[in-house]
Amino acid sequence: MPPQPPRAGIVSFFRLLGLLKYGLALSVLLAYLPFTTYRIMPLHGMLGNLFSELRPLSAFSAMLFVFLAAWTAMIVTGLIVNGVEIRYPRSTANRAYRTSAEITGEPSPRVLPRWADEIFSVPVTVGQFVLFTLVLAGLAGVVIVHNARPGERLWAIAAIAVAFIVAYFLLILAAAPAAILAPDDPPLRGRWPAATWFWARLGRTPFRSFAGFAQWFCSRVARALRMTYILDRAGHIYPAHLTAAMASSGFVLLWAITAYVFYPSRVTAAAVVYLYITLLIFVWVFGALSFHLGRWHISPLAAIALILLIGYAKLDHYFEPAEPGTALEPSIEPIDVAAPAQTNLVVVATAGGGVWAAGWTARALEQLIANRPALRHEIRLISSISGGTVGAAYYIDGLLRAGRETNLTTILHDVRVRSTASSLEAVAYGVAFSDFPRLLTGGFYSPHKDRGQLLEEEWARIAAAPIEGDDVGKRPLPRDGKRRLRSLNTSIRDGTIPAPIFGTTVMEAGQRLMITPITFAPGIRAPTLQEFLFGTVAATPEPDVDLWTAARLSATFTYISPPARSWLDARSTQREHLIDGGYYDNYGVTSALDWLTPVLWAQKNGDARLRFKRVLIVELSGFAEPDPEFVKPADGLTTTLFGPTLTAFLALREGIATSRNRIDLDHFKRSWNEALRGRVQIETVKFQPGPNRRPGPLSWHLSSTEIESLKNEWGPGGDPQGWQPNLRAEWGVLDRFLRGEGARP
Repeated sequence: MPPQPPRAGIVSFFRLLGLLKYGLALSVLLAYLPFTTYRIMPLHGMLGNLFSELRPLSAFSAMLFVFLAAWTAMIVTGLIVNGVEIRYPRSTANRAYRTSAEITGEPSPRVLPRWADEIFSVPVTVGQFVLFTLVLAGLAGVVIVHNARPGERLWAIAAIAVAFIVAYFLLILAAAPAAILAPDDPPLRGRWPAATWFWARLGRTPFRSFAGFAQWFCSRVARALRMTYILDRAGHIYPAHLTAAMASSGFVLLWAITAYVFYPSRVTAAAVVYLYITLLIFVWVFGALSFHLGRWHISPLAAIALILLIGYAKLDHYFEPAEPGTALEPSIEPIDVAAPAQTNLVVVATAGGGVWAAGWTARALEQLIANRPALRHEIRLISSISGGTVGAAYYIDGLLRAGRETNLTTILHDVRVRSTASSLEAVAYGVAFSDFPRLLTGGFYSPHKDRGQLLEEEWARIAAAPIEGDDVGKRPLPRDGKRRLRSLNTSIRDGTIPAPIFGTTVMEAGQRLMITPITFAPGIRAPTLQEFLFGTVAATPEPDVDLWTAARLSATFTYISPPARSWLDARSTQREHLIDGGYYDNYGVTSALDWLTPVLWAQKNGDARLRFKRVLIVELSGFAEPDPEFVKPADGLTTTLFGPTLTAFLALREGIATSRNRIDLDHFKRSWNEALRGRVQIETVKFQPGPNRRPGPLSWHLSSTEIESLKNEWGPGGDPQGWQPNLRAEWGVLDRFLRGEGARP
């Protein structure tokens, strides 16, 4: 028996899936995004707080673009379905709103399922509008209201209602030219509230002349680009495509206005606003490419890849030098950093983990120094990675801004508030108005600052902003928070602040790199940024990097900020990019040991400048170390598809870093305690959450609940007796050791 051809319904269904694959994928993403608010959902770590605790104005702005994104997806998918006859030869020419192909005088099989007319079509029906609104936008509104600040839910509902009215007005305004010029075939079909009334009155104003000009202009452009398939027999663009042209043009205008008004140095909107603006760009670009390239069966992804290959290959992301100093700062060596220490030399190594790690670092220092004020001067080095670097930078900056302020409680409180302040808005702005448009245009559109530079500027503004209770006040211009890295040398030398080592990784070589004002002698260790750029250990006065540029390079986590390379080609072969230090060592211990080694050698050799008798290495980690014994086994599908590559790679990265950190510390402590023969004692402690604690997200935004959770992890007050058991035990070791009562048994 010969094989039977597939049923027409099955063929048309899969043809529909092929037509709408990009639109459906985006629709699924739009529907899913609000659910990332909840911990159990994937992507919560990166996007978890986007819809949480939005102020009424932020809720309005967010939902305005949520509605526009949902309705844009509705229009674009409808145009693709209605244009199906363009892709298949059995079509009848000049039929814009039909999903069934016909041959004159003879019926032909439907190209797409009949129900596609009801769900995806232009003119858009009220039923379609309600469906797309509820599924793609309604869920976001429900989540925003559910997660609004206490006492602000009614305001959030009112803001969403106003956003709907404004977005609805923009929709019928975009459809107005087509509705006025073709009243018998409007792009919105049915009884749309106020639409017919609005169009009728608008048609009696000079707007009708604008509509005629828009139709003429769009028709000329279509003919110039040989897109005659969107023109009717009279040579006019179809009403549906005129509506799309008006809507996309209006979005470009709204995009430009938003880019100017909400520039981070002026005022910021909620990060979710910029996310949906980015998604709107995606809808329009991929929708247009899918529609117009589909007739040649060319994938939009292939077109974008070609644009990238041609235009983007020569473009790159850079980190810039700090503004030149007024005087030449003297170089500082490891011995100079340790010299101010009296009996106790304390080294802090703080791990990465986004804004949670930054807050954990600041909170730990706040609690430890509050209970032992001498730690402020005993800590001579902070070796940090990624998010821990941001907390360390705020701590160093806070000590310098305090000047003669002796109230440690106020200083450390302000540092913690700054460390937990949101900076995700600056990153999201950079994605929506800089990097994503730059990517899609192959660099034709190329703003001066990318999302990484905007992020470091936001940190500088936060550092210089006043603190009002538990919030950061009005943020000044970035220059008020700038601070050259080598300008720290004098304050390091006199013991005012500890020396920083910010860990980063060379992307192409997988090499660890130290960004620090310290000048090291040649040896077996990681290179400094100065050595990486110039191939020499000799200190040079210029160029230098800003403190926040250094922090950003250490915290260049995937997609949050881009890999960046030097602003100059100091060495013609040195073109590698710097990425997050956590890719090599997420704990900061390795760089701390690189610094301690020459210091302990000098102590062993009797250097008179070094007076310390005890060395304490304090590890700060906002994430509890995973216990290999309780790791959940992967299922068979994961093992087969991802086990040898992605799953194993991520597990090895975490597991190797953890075990190497423990082994290196134990070996260092044991060998140097033996070498120094009791002249100097070395001990280690580690402050991390308990094993059952769930840390906050990796992004640069914490909710108020998560900030409170971070504070309470150490207990309700400052007394160590109220801390969590594991923190209390480590404090006991620290306190006894620094008071000279012996090391850990």
